[in-house]
Amino acid sequence: MVLAGVAVLSSGLQAWLAVVACLGVIALGSSALRGAPVQPRLRMPQPGLVIVEAESLSGPWQGRLEPLYTSGFYCAFRVADPARGKRVFGLFRDELDSASWRRLQVALRAA
Repeated sequence: MVLAGVAVLSSGLQAWLAVVACLGVIALGSSALRGAPVQPRLRMPQPGLVIVEAESLSGPWQGRLEPLYTSGFYCAFRVADPARGKRVFGLFRDELDSASWRRLQVALRAA
């Protein structure tokens, strides 16, 4: 967010346009940070089934685990909940404790 603000200020815009653009960048960044799920919790009661819970979600998502992308630092997966449809989740390694991260990596590679 700071780099975006510096880019706006060094872009050569008029002063009033730079202020408006900088405020827009700050507003978008803060809304994105506020809407991010906080401390997600994952449970895997059986192979191929996952339950994702977070404070920002309106109830847990439970369903079939569909891997989309896996690396050492980030993973993306889709949860196909029969009652609610499909939703894509992306998690960084530091959002989960190390044991949960390892279980998720194994589950994604096995699915």
